[in-house]
Amino acid sequence: AHQHARDKSYRGLVMVPPHLGSKWRREVAETIPDARVSIIRNYRELRSPHFREKPQGAEWYVIKQSAAKTAPPWRAAFLTKPNKPGLAFCPRCGETVTKRDAETKRDIPIHPDTLAKRKHFCESCSDALWTFTHDHDCWPAATYINKHLRYAFDYLVVDEVHQMKGESTARANAMGQLISACNYTIALTGTLR
Repeated sequence: AHQHARDKSYRGLVMVPPHLGSKWRREVAETIPDARVSIIRNYRELRSPHFREKPQGAEWYVIKQSAAKTAPPWRAAFLTKPNKPGLAFCPRCGETVTKRDAETKRDIPIHPDTLAKRKHFCESCSDALWTFTHDHDCWPAATYINKHLRYAFDYLVVDEVHQMKGESTARANAMGQLISACNYTIALTGTLR
């Protein structure tokens, strides 16, 4: 990326597994002369006016996968009825919340305690039986970059890209948002699977 920039000022972003953040910061500082290197811990650090200005020299920002993908907290969203304890009901259609048993092919009621542990959708109307809480301090940094800082970063380097497998994983979605917000992407892996 540094060679590709041909002595022009640029801004690079490196998405790394959580345990490699400090290592990447140290190695960029040792490898690229006069590079400015910082670790982005959450989306609030991206709200600086600095990111809306043109870069000054080589600027590198390291973001851990966990900061890139962290989503706002959620909570289960369902109704209960005093005369029907242990059952949950969809707030949209009013049907009992169930899941399809693979063996018997029958719908089995889901206990309200189970809904609080994992996100579910209503079998009847497909509505989400969960909602995000309004804690805006937990927005994923990748989402913030994609919505508010498109092309503020010239280069994206994704380290250990093989860990991003799975189209519905939070890490893969975060990577996709960062790829669409940066001009160039370099994917790195030492593990071909």
